[in-house]
Amino acid sequence: MTGARTIRFFFDWGHRWPLWESGTDKYTMEPSDFGLSEELTKRLRRLYDFWSEHADPFDGWDSEENFQRFDSDRTEVIQLLRSELPDGISLSVE
Repeated sequence: MTGARTIRFFFDWGHRWPLWESGTDKYTMEPSDFGLSEELTKRLRRLYDFWSEHADPFDGWDSEENFQRFDSDRTEVIQLLRSELPDGISLSVE
């Protein structure tokens, strides 16, 4: 792979990490692929678990309170992720 690397950040059923990278053989990435800290890895996992428990692909969120909690935690995780990604890798939040 050549050129700038961009990690796409979004949640989807069937892949427990919201990390995706086009142009790679793997595509569905994991925290270990980027050397992310154990703390950030745990937070990513908890965020996915919360999302999959409270968000439905057809009905949306089970409550506004749970959506607000997810949104707040997601914002913090994105900030941490931006600070831990190796140089030369950008983050696209989708």
